This record gives sequence, structure tokens and C-alpha cells, in this order.
Amino acid sequence: MYRTIPLTALLILALLVVACTPEQLPEPETALTSSGGEPAQTERTANTSPEPSPTTMRSPVPAATQTDQPVPSSAPEFQLPAGQEPGSLYHGKEDPLPAIAFSPSGDTLATGHRDGRVLLWDVSTGQRLQELDRPVSAPSLGEITALAFSPDGTLLAAAKPGQGSIDLWQVTTGEFERALEVGQGVVEIAFSPDGRRLASAVGRGQRPRVIVWDTESWTEQATLQDVGPTVAFTQDSSTVVTQSGASLAASAPSTDPESAIVLWDVASGQQTQAIPLDGFIVSIDYDAERNLVAANLLPVMSEGADPTPRTLLLDATSGATLHSLAPPPEESTPPPTGPDILVLSPDGSLLAVSYQPNRLDLRQVATGEHLLTLRGPADWLRYPVFSPDGRFLAASSSDGRILFWALVPNEPAGGPVFPSGEGITELWQEYANADYGFGFRYPSTWTLVERPNMVSLVYNESGVALGIGYKRAGDDVDLTQYGGAAGDFVGLGSISFLGEEIVQTALVYQGVHKQIHYNETREIRRGDLIFTLAVRSERAFDAAVVPEEVRLAADDVLASFTSLE
Repeated sequence: MYRTIPLTALLILALLVVACTPEQLPEPETALTSSGGEPAQTERTANTSPEPSPTTMRSPVPAATQTDQPVPSSAPEFQLPAGQEPGSLYHGKEDPLPAIAFSPSGDTLATGHRDGRVLLWDVSTGQRLQELDRPVSAPSLGEITALAFSPDGTLLAAAKPGQGSIDLWQVTTGEFERALEVGQGVVEIAFSPDGRRLASAVGRGQRPRVIVWDTESWTEQATLQDVGPTVAFTQDSSTVVTQSGASLAASAPSTDPESAIVLWDVASGQQTQAIPLDGFIVSIDYDAERNLVAANLLPVMSEGADPTPRTLLLDATSGATLHSLAPPPEESTPPPTGPDILVLSPDGSLLAVSYQPNRLDLRQVATGEHLLTLRGPADWLRYPVFSPDGRFLAASSSDGRILFWALVPNEPAGGPVFPSGEGITELWQEYANADYGFGFRYPSTWTLVERPNMVSLVYNESGVALGIGYKRAGDDVDLTQYGGAAGDFVGLGSISFLGEEIVQTALVYQGVHKQIHYNETREIRRGDLIFTLAVRSERAFDAAVVPEEVRLAADDVLASFTSLE
């Protein structure tokens, strides 16, 4: 949560994907394939009231759930997605649900496997870059439950609870650095933002504790007892954020677990803050930059208590609860069996909440609003993680693949820029007009309506639409979108449209934005093409209003325009 480094332009091309349903694929030596079946389901609603589940963040999947899901035999080993056609990283069926982590640069993906190996993948080409393992003289098998890159990307750490160790490798050379003996049950690891410390959390079947290591000498700096098994650092690297209280596996559901989010000063080993919570903490995530904690919580099953699990968003400074969120109403089967891992996006705007066995809910952090539900094509979907720039959400699917979902773009130089940083946060779709040679992205919840020489993007039932009129120079087509309505034009600045700046103005009447026009209602010429652009309401003028979030999203659509010629 404390590093946000843009992905390469090639990654952006490679991962604009939506999960799809697989069919049969033979076991490849290298492991990146495209997916060739039906798309994974994307729902606007979600299920309710998951049943309690074990409260380790990285609990193993029971053998009975490790399905031998087929992947299409006709699919190539790797295929870049085209438009909305998906692709996926196929690593093999022997270990269907590896832990995953992006490198800080976002161009490498690590997968940690149950035989103790870590595989590194180039996410722009699908090639397996390296296989990291211990030397032959010190072999190590055993499940990997967590991976962490150092902030500078030079080191990779892997937690092995069965072996009781953390294995460390040099990323550039693949050289095995060392193994830290932590003790059985180590399930979580995290580097501090300055890279000088590594925290390890023990919890699986053991007395919970957090051990903090100095990354120069690899000596223990502090051991914090009776906390874990989740762990993170504050922005200044001086404080560990973790949890206390009995786990659900060690307590009766009616027992008071005395749970809390706790902050510990590493230098003194003293607790500096505790935020008590009423229930069993399943998992937490921490946004160091904004001092925000997210937690999945199961209730104490006492008489008269609400049995609904909740997701909490907390201010770590004051301890105040910003949002207490129940799962959205259930409208599909089978229902989930319990809350699992949750992760905050690098910019703090999105929260992904996973539910066993196969569901991810996306929420907006500022409002708590449920945006959509994602499901994978196989029985299980685990270990969700955002890419470092927040453009993609990835997760392990139990058919032996890593799936990627594309989120609202915020691209680096060389691609479309979304200058508002605000607007509507959701999945976006692609539009391409081959006849006229232009394309753009737009929010998936908006309705696209095509007419001759006009594309309208309608913002749900409000009737507000972004109108995109287009023609070739010399065509006798009237693209006028302004009819001389009452009001004053107020300048709103400028945005980039197909490589050049255009002025944006609002038609304001009685203090209300009635319409938004670009280039002051005049035609916009780009090469041989001519456009008119406006955001207007289909309602009567007196009732018409353009909400600010719609204007910002329209700006993002226009900034995403590309030429196809």
C-alpha cells in the first residue's frame, strides 16, 4: 500500500482482460496461456451472510476443493488480449492456487508454489523468467503462503509455514540469499516502506506473534507476542500494524475474542494504539499513506447477535469506524461460505473483498458503495492483489491460472491520461469504430447507443448522456448539439482530445450545470475527421442537471480516445 509505481506500456496492452471459462489444456513447460472459453461472470449484485471460516489470512484450500479444471487444448501458450478478448497466465494444475505478488515496477509477477518454488513471469510476454529455489545442498519443500518484494524490487521473500522459514532470493540473479528461521506457522510477511525491516507473522496453529528483522544484518529487532497473523508497516516504517485476539479456530463462536487492531512501535516494542473490534478478525489490510485499516470481521455468535459478517473501514489515527459494510443481497447460487482476504488499491480508492470459495466484491472506499461482484470460472478464487498502479486486480483461480481484471485506467506517459483522478470507479469497456478510425473506453455501467454519425453514452437511468458526433470533412451532416438554451457559459479549463487540448465550458442556469460543451460548441477537427462533443440531459431544461461525477467520467472517456488509422 505504500508504493505506487506505474506498469510499463506493454503491461497495459497485455493485461486488459476479463476472466473467462476454461476448457482442456495440456500441461505446458512454460505456463502462460490465453483463455478460450466463456467469460467469467461479472455481476452487479453479490451474496449475503457467508458462514464462518478459519481466520488465518492464508488458510490452505482443502484437498477436496482442488479441482482439476480443464483449460482449452486449442489455446496457444500465450496470447495478448484483443479488445475485450481475455488472456490469462497459466502456470499448471499441480498447484492450483499459488500465492501471487507483483514486483514494484509491475512488469514481473511472482507465483509461490506448494513445493517451495517461486516462479517469476514477464507479464508483457508471458515468458517464465526464473525459477527460484533453495540450493541442492539445502532443499526445501513446503507450501508458500505469502510473497513480498522489497520496495526497490531487489529481494523477494516467501513465507513457508510448514518449514517455519522465510526464504529470500536476489531477484536480478535468482541467487538464494538466506532462510530466516521463524518457527512453524509463519503465514504473512511485509517489508517496511524504507526497506530496512521485514516483519513476519506467525499464526497457523501456533501462539500468534510478529517478528521484525533488520534487513542489513538479518537479526531480530523485536518480537511482539500475542499479535498476528496479519502484518503491515506505517508510512514512516517505525510502527507495525497487526491484530490481536483469539482466532476463530481457537475459540468457540460464542466466546468473546477480545479482538483489536493494534499498532506497535518497533524500537521500543511497546503498543501505541489499540482499536477494539466486536468479533473475530478474519483478515486486515492497511493503507500506510492514508492511515486507513480495512478488516473482515465475523460476529460473536451470542443470543440475539446479528450473524452477518462485516467489512470495516477504520481511521487508524482516531480508531473511528468510517464504514461498516455487510455483504450485498444474495441473488445467485451457490452462496459464499465465508469472508476471506481483503486488499486496498494502491491509491486507496478501491477495496476488494474476497469470499470463499469464488467471489470478489469491489467497493469504493470513500462511500463504501458496492460497485460489482467478480467470479472466476473454477471452484476457487483466492489471493487477490492489485497491480502497483491500481489498474488491475489479479487473483489465483483453482484451474491453474492467474486471472486479471482491468479497472479504471490511470496510465503513465505514452497512454491515455485520466486527469480528474475522480469520477466513477468501475470496470470499463472498449469501443472501436473501424469505418471512421477512432476508439475509446467507457464505463461498463453506461449504456452505449449508436446512430448514424452519433454515439451516445447514457449514464444509467438519469438520462444524462455524452454525445459524440462525428463525420469526415466534406460530409453533409449536421453535428450540432447546442440549441441556444438559456444560461451563461462558464469556463472549466481544458482537456486533451486526440493529442490536442480543447476548451471545456458549462452552460450554467440559476447556478446549475445544465450542459457541458467542448471547444465552445464548435466542431473539432482532427485530421480528416470532425467531431462535436457535449454532455446533456434528455430531461426538460428546467429539470436538467449534469452531476459533477458524470462530467469527470466524460472527461476520462474523451481523454481515452485513440486513432485507429
